[in-house]
Amino acid sequence: MENNPKPDVAVIIANYNSKPVLQSCLENLSSLKLSENTIVVDNASPDGSAEMVRKKFPQVSLISLKENKGISYSYNLGASKAKAKYLLFLGSDAFPAKSTLPYLESYLNRNPKVGIATCKVVTRDGTLDMDSHRAFPTPWNSFLYFTKISSQKYFMKNKNFNGAHEIDACISHFMFVRKKSFDAINGFDQDYFVYGEDIDFCYRIKKDHWKVMYIPQVKAVHYKGVSVGLRKESTDITQASKETKVKMSRMTTEAMELFFKKHYLKNYPLLLSLLILLTIKLIKIIRFLKTQSGFTNPFGSGGLHSAKFLAQP
Repeated sequence: MENNPKPDVAVIIANYNSKPVLQSCLENLSSLKLSENTIVVDNASPDGSAEMVRKKFPQVSLISLKENKGISYSYNLGASKAKAKYLLFLGSDAFPAKSTLPYLESYLNRNPKVGIATCKVVTRDGTLDMDSHRAFPTPWNSFLYFTKISSQKYFMKNKNFNGAHEIDACISHFMFVRKKSFDAINGFDQDYFVYGEDIDFCYRIKKDHWKVMYIPQVKAVHYKGVSVGLRKESTDITQASKETKVKMSRMTTEAMELFFKKHYLKNYPLLLSLLILLTIKLIKIIRFLKTQSGFTNPFGSGGLHSAKFLAQP
């Protein structure tokens, strides 16, 4: 009889106000025999998410916060409770296929220089979630993307999407991380409340000489934006209020500014840096106005990150 040990993986979910889709997410993990390895950090959700987890998934480790502390804080807290060799940071609206985690665990076991891996992440309609295949947002990459001249560099489209290859960054809603690399850089930067935490994390991982790999042989489905309410991919299922949408829209540009100041400010002439920061302020105003007017997706694809049948291999 073939021996199939449970994967040495802890699944960490940061949740806010996404009860129905979180339940589907946990049902999928249960079908993969991962419930006992799952940690849910609930950020004072008003929709009863924590109560649902407590009642329907008693085998899941639940950390119920009294206030919304943000995604970076939640991921770090979850990771501090994990005992596994690997960590899967998973969105409450993300659904890995049956073969995905065992495959990635095997891949990282065979490739000790890999700190992070992601899989082929697709949205509900089957299109590739390009936020899982990102370059770092250098001024040039960002200029080409936001002016709509080209998204080639921004999403590293010159790569062979059929084979495993190195990328700059992936979305934290499906991020398979070696615990050793996570500890080496002290986890996520908690200056990022939401947005930008994944780009920053990948940037520091690579700076510490680890690789970030894209592995398209396995996949996950990502509903995309359920908690924040800004994405067109999830307008039919999000419970986000208008207040939440406005706040999240503001935080997209705050994350841009924070990342630039932390990692790029000293690399460019003062005048160029001031122009970039001014441009970010302008984008912030535009996004605020669009969100106020009810426009659902103010930053397009690539902003700074029952489904069980969809996730089958």
